[in-house]
Amino acid sequence: MRGLFQESGPSSANSDPFSYEICGLDRVTKLGAGWQTIYGRPRGGALHHTLWELLGEGNIADLYRALVTHVRRNSVRIEFQFRCDDLEFKRTMIMIMEPVGDNAIRFSSRPLSVEPQNVAEYFYRLNQSPMNVDFCEQCGTIKVGKEWLATDRALEVLGLFADDISFKTWPMTCPSCRHHGH
Repeated sequence: MRGLFQESGPSSANSDPFSYEICGLDRVTKLGAGWQTIYGRPRGGALHHTLWELLGEGNIADLYRALVTHVRRNSVRIEFQFRCDDLEFKRTMIMIMEPVGDNAIRFSSRPLSVEPQNVAEYFYRLNQSPMNVDFCEQCGTIKVGKEWLATDRALEVLGLFADDISFKTWPMTCPSCRHHGH
């Protein structure tokens, strides 16, 4: 494990109830039994829609695009912590994204810890000024300081998902793509 992220071999958690797969065209093709709703849609309403239709446009979708690009381009499995909080509970989760052939990707998640939410702290975090995050739409890298880092490394350094930090994404073209194209 390298901080919050890990690159490793295939998962044996094929029966993970909180999993889903997208095909090479980014459509949801499989859903684990644990999903009653996925990204706000009923279980059956999510199948065959693109991940981007389910996530909508915006900051989370931008970072997921960067992660999907990283997994596909490098044929690696990544694992990272993220927060999934609501008014009642503070949840720390693990997400695994792994290639499963033909550009398909399997996403699976499981809880690491669940504790009662401090509602005042929750709203305080939500109302913080967002961190600006520059990302390259072509290769999925993210700018950290003056460097462009692989998505998994950048998210680890910035703590965006693990620390439940408010952020705003800004699409850019990194110097490598600008000079060489990807």
